[in-house]
Amino acid sequence: MPVGRVIQNIGGFQTVLIEGGEVVTCTARGRLKRAQGEIVVGDLVSLTLGPEGAVIEAIEPRRNLLRRPLVANVDQAVLVFALRDPEPSLLVIDRFLVALRAAELPVLLCFNKLDLAGPEEGRELAEYYRRLGFAAVITSALTQEGRTGLLNHLYGHSSVFCGPSGVGKSALINMVKPGAELPTGEISPKLRRGRHTTRAARLIPLGRAGFVVDTPGYTQVELAGLERADLLRGFPEIAALADGCRYRSCAHLAEPGCAVKEAVNRGSIAAARYQHYCQFAAEIAVGKP
Repeated sequence: MPVGRVIQNIGGFQTVLIEGGEVVTCTARGRLKRAQGEIVVGDLVSLTLGPEGAVIEAIEPRRNLLRRPLVANVDQAVLVFALRDPEPSLLVIDRFLVALRAAELPVLLCFNKLDLAGPEEGRELAEYYRRLGFAAVITSALTQEGRTGLLNHLYGHSSVFCGPSGVGKSALINMVKPGAELPTGEISPKLRRGRHTTRAARLIPLGRAGFVVDTPGYTQVELAGLERADLLRGFPEIAALADGCRYRSCAHLAEPGCAVKEAVNRGSIAAARYQHYCQFAAEIAVGKP
């Protein structure tokens, strides 16, 4: 029974890439969803090929599942923000980082539209997050600047591109995959935010270099339901100081003898990052006993 990878899932039909590079359109057995749940982009599936078409018989065990964007079996997330048009929000970036690291995915930050900003502006933002322990690249889909650096991070991996609308996710995929011809949009002059051009997740092979997944843009990232350990994954500079606190159970909020708060007062942890940490910790606490 051949095994393939789901590259698109629209209207109850799955597009599957099977060994040898053949692409087939499939339907799923009626019992499959009841037994194994929804098929998502990135799933490895077993299928039968018959005279009446291809049928998915089973979903192979997943390595991971990201709920938003909904995609399975990825190695890393490429979090894309524009340097300009729309302006990046550090609060939204940090919120994405928490959600993606809670899913235990490595994150590559990609700051796009360098053509609209000065080189120093791009370097400053990238270095800010590199100092915190996150990989970061600076790109321009328009001028192709940063293409090689981005490809080096994508090589050999399955990478999901995520971030707000209008930051250039589809344009970047077109840059690293000539011929992909994904539709791209412009910023709404009235709302100053991106228009959706990607309507559903789509997995695109990069040959031997791996896979990329284009996804619809979004900024509403829910953190409720995460644990404190999940939050700390998005704030590695805070997690690194936890052992220096007076109390092992220190939440780094209002406890005495907190090494994190002392670091904020000294300026070795950015005050804005700590404010974001406190805001997210309050959201996570909502609804917990």
